[in-house]
Amino acid sequence: MVLIDPFFFRSSSHPVNDFLQSIVDFELRFNHQGESLAILASSIDSLLQIEKPGLSDYQPLIDDYENFKTIEAIRLEKIKEEKLEQEEKLKDEMLQLINEVTKDLVVEQEVMQFFYDDWQLLLFHLAQKQGKTSSEFKNSVNIAKMLSWFLDENKKGSHPRFETTSFKSLLTSIEIGLVTLNYSSEHRHRVRKSLIKEYKQANEKQKVTFIPTPAQNSSVNKLRLAHGNNLALSDEYSELVKKLSMGDWVEINTSNNIKFTRAKLKWKAADYSLFIFIDQRGHKIKECALTELVQDFSNGNIKLLKKPSTRYNSYF
Repeated sequence: MVLIDPFFFRSSSHPVNDFLQSIVDFELRFNHQGESLAILASSIDSLLQIEKPGLSDYQPLIDDYENFKTIEAIRLEKIKEEKLEQEEKLKDEMLQLINEVTKDLVVEQEVMQFFYDDWQLLLFHLAQKQGKTSSEFKNSVNIAKMLSWFLDENKKGSHPRFETTSFKSLLTSIEIGLVTLNYSSEHRHRVRKSLIKEYKQANEKQKVTFIPTPAQNSSVNKLRLAHGNNLALSDEYSELVKKLSMGDWVEINTSNNIKFTRAKLKWKAADYSLFIFIDQRGHKIKECALTELVQDFSNGNIKLLKKPSTRYNSYF
């Protein structure tokens, strides 16, 4: 257009100026990104074939675009409405999920607000962006369930895997979730403070320990709650396990028979929430938390080797 009429932009009544302004307004209003403007290509090509187009020559192009806008606006409005309906449905699902997680929970108002304001919002965003089948979403749901269980002074329900997560590591996961929502450090500090306060109150009233019950299978034990001030598991073995260092060697009975496998402690979490053992080939053969490891030592399924053998050192 500049080549045909270098000064067209000086005239506010020039049809090309109106046409360009109409495009800008439409794209901004619908966040359309211009992906469908290709349908105007033929009209623009026809216009460019005219050596000196008059004002009337622009009219077919303007008419085509106005028709396009009318049809496209209807389509985009429909998409917008459907998206809003899906969002409302998803929000309702997240609300029902939080209702279920906290149905037996009796806590301070600020803690309940965390569930319904902060964590529900995180679940909504993850479900919307990653999907409800994503590991990120499922992990966040589990965090809400574990937190509710930790803050419940009655510890209702059967949650055999919750004992493998410490409250400290749970707070770290919550902190990461709040950071993804761009919450301020002040807000995150308030949340952490209120959760710690509620946790202390819940566990003052009832001391909770875990005692193993007969296994369902070789890899998963059901755990039940027991009341009392003293751990039923041996303090001696608990101290032994806590003093283990990465690189220490043990023998593990992995198949409930007399045969033991020599293994090395490859990883130990600072809060004792996770221990990982590998065999002489570097393959992971056991992953557990403090409670399970203490029990294995006490019942003889794991034995500590005082002097690490140099025979396998080259494998690590």
